[in-house]
Amino acid sequence: MENVEEEALFVDENGAPLRFYLHKSIKQPGARMALETKIQRYGGEIVDMDVGSNVILVNPDHPSGDPDKIRHAYKTHSDLELRRVYVEAMSWVKNCVKTGKCIHYFFQKGMGGAVRNRDRERTAFSEDDDYHLVEYLATLIPDKSDGGRLGNNIYKSLMENHEALPEEYGWVLRHTWQSWRERYKKRQGWFDERITELAAELKPTPHQKYHLSRKPARYFASHRAGYEMYREEEEEEEEDELEEEPVRRTSGSESPRSADGIQGEDEEEDELEEETLIQKRPLSRSESRRATKRMRIDSTPPPPLLDLDGAQDAQDVGAVSKGKEKALPEDDEDVE
Repeated sequence: MENVEEEALFVDENGAPLRFYLHKSIKQPGARMALETKIQRYGGEIVDMDVGSNVILVNPDHPSGDPDKIRHAYKTHSDLELRRVYVEAMSWVKNCVKTGKCIHYFFQKGMGGAVRNRDRERTAFSEDDDYHLVEYLATLIPDKSDGGRLGNNIYKSLMENHEALPEEYGWVLRHTWQSWRERYKKRQGWFDERITELAAELKPTPHQKYHLSRKPARYFASHRAGYEMYREEEEEEEEDELEEEPVRRTSGSESPRSADGIQGEDEEEDELEEETLIQKRPLSRSESRRATKRMRIDSTPPPPLLDLDGAQDAQDVGAVSKGKEKALPEDDEDVE
């Protein structure tokens, strides 16, 4: 039986249940049912529409479930409530239950300098276009010192919003991403003034901001405690140690066999290889002749033993066949 804290995992600071919307990318009925059961078991609710939801769950393995694109599209949604929604992969629910914490992590990465673009305007901009651009930048980059307003990726992401929410972002197709960038670049002063005013009114939360910044920071958000800086120095040190450990084991300093033992085995293997090569090497003509001569000498029978006490005299020795006589040493003829 689960305790009270586990059952109240998916609740806000007031104890109200968090509302979850399952994105269309989660198509398997079994997966949807498992998510619904787990969310409701730990205090959350399932809603049929993204409007009014707190968390949108997507399937990153499906082409339409890219969490980064969907998250970026909701950041500047026309519905102010949907701008504050959290977009997470479906595995996020399992991780929350495992850790016992309902926390959203999001990071800003380092960004290089601005890249100049000399593309010309091709379509006249309307007042609505300018307002959309102001609202878009005021939400993602409310502070100009964070950088990115003159970059390329921020405007490429604007075009990708149409892929995630085509009905919401139909207006972005009026211009290319290069034209949107040039529009801001040529009227920076006018845009920056209005972006500052609108940002003060909208007050975008950290998780709504652009994921790249020249002043990168890490936060974690809790539905109960709000936003806090995310510090993981100790965790990073432990991960570094785990990454270095396999390298030390493969360096040879901690090998179970000594270097001398390994060297000895290598030398024995080299000797066996040399002997095998010598045996397999064909003999030359001179070596073949010498080998044949040795075989003939080794096949000659040994001479008979002589009786040194007089049982066999020199005449008996002379009775030895002529062929065998030649095989006897010359010194043996004088032996009596």
